[in-house]
Amino acid sequence: MATIAPLVATSRHRLQGIPERAWFDPYMVGFMMMLITLSARRAVNISDSQTLGAVQTEAWSEITDMRPTAIGEETLHLSAASHNAFEAGCMNAVAFDTALYGTSLAGVAVGASDVVDQIELDANGAAQTMSNRERILALWQDYFDSHLFV
Repeated sequence: MATIAPLVATSRHRLQGIPERAWFDPYMVGFMMMLITLSARRAVNISDSQTLGAVQTEAWSEITDMRPTAIGEETLHLSAASHNAFEAGCMNAVAFDTALYGTSLAGVAVGASDVVDQIELDANGAAQTMSNRERILALWQDYFDSHLFV
């Protein structure tokens, strides 16, 4: 979640907040839960779905500053229903993850620390200037920010 939280903080700062209802939009549920899943799987080897579900809801709660009570059920419902916006969010999370880490889903992050350093925030909440930062932030704005107020 160390990668996702600074990006969300940047968006909160730039957009002067994120409305609560945005976190339950089907696209946003798919995007965030898939991105959390990919991030968690990179960090640790999670072998069972129950543990993954617990990690997902806890990370979602920390990132959104909301209680995790309903997000698991909402995710399962949208997934089972093959909701188009939910699936688009999942696909965009995979694309963002691949752009961020430069690997496939099964790969190990190669050079990820270089990219993560490029998106970390300074003490004032402003993104640090690095060579690849603009491309990553532009993708984030396309995949995340642009879907917040739809």
